[in-house]
Amino acid sequence: MKRALCKLFFLLATSAPAFAQAEDPGYTLHVYTDRIQFAALILDKDAQPLEHLRREDIDLSLDSGKSFHPTDLRVEGDDPMELAVLLEDANSQTPFLNAFIEQFAALAPTLLKPQDSLRIFAVDCSVFETQPSFSNPTAAQINSLIGQLRHREGFHPANGKRDCHARLPLRDAELTIASWLQHQPGRRVLLVVSQGDDGRSKSDASTVRDFLATSGIAVVGVRDRVHFWMNNRGLPFSLQTLNAPHAYATDGMNDELDQLAAGTGGFVMASEPDVLGADISEIFRLLRARYIVSYPRPHRDVAGVHHIEIATRGGYTVRITGATAPLVTKEQLEDPNAVPSADSPAIYGKRKPLR
Repeated sequence: MKRALCKLFFLLATSAPAFAQAEDPGYTLHVYTDRIQFAALILDKDAQPLEHLRREDIDLSLDSGKSFHPTDLRVEGDDPMELAVLLEDANSQTPFLNAFIEQFAALAPTLLKPQDSLRIFAVDCSVFETQPSFSNPTAAQINSLIGQLRHREGFHPANGKRDCHARLPLRDAELTIASWLQHQPGRRVLLVVSQGDDGRSKSDASTVRDFLATSGIAVVGVRDRVHFWMNNRGLPFSLQTLNAPHAYATDGMNDELDQLAAGTGGFVMASEPDVLGADISEIFRLLRARYIVSYPRPHRDVAGVHHIEIATRGGYTVRITGATAPLVTKEQLEDPNAVPSADSPAIYGKRKPLR
């Protein structure tokens, strides 16, 4: 069985009840949310999504506690997606970036569903963002918005002279976007088009990774395969790398972007201009093929960060996205009108999460 870890974060916060009106207008039932839910990308040895998994095929455990099966298991499919795209425009991969923009603008209108939302960011020496999220984008809209981003005053492509690659605040840009993205509904995905190098961020890698993981944000990286290989041939190989069918991820490299993606339930595509269209389509196929795993919250909630471990039968690569959930309050527990929650099989173990 293949095993993977992710982090869950339980907050001391109040869950607003949903109200179900009974026949007697003077009596109200209070229904409180009691499910924990997260996305899991489960692939076979050929990097293809495993199909037809049943909940009995998956074992979960919290902080290395007693294992249990999820209550519900389904494919993500057409769940609403909140997609943020971060374009690194630091003169390090300009031809590749231009090719990505062309292909993404052409494909996104068909790959994004009406219920999905898109927002585009760009970074060189600082972060520049588009207008608020929008749905049902056309190729012309995407090209127009990206063009506005890349030609703002002070952004280096406007004058062709500034190269911020050595001072690129990539982590800070990711953290800024995540601070906005964590509050959005839907399945949150940060698509980072970058070589993955950081030049001068104030945020360290573990802080960014933990924040995105506990915010339920999956990071997907897209980079120029040839450029990356030529500049990073000394990096060690990693069995953790996701070998996606078209791009084979980072050719076995295990760098910061790959670690960020792995720690948030995502993956990295190392691509080339002539296959970028196929790789962009593959990214969306893999995201839509994730499983949504849910189970009743533990009866004895403990605030803070917890590890959840997932083991699958037949899974070769497992990537899981973290989640945040509110704790049950004393008022909810003592509410005489609350609909009773189902018994939870989840019990915390004694393992202390590593930070």
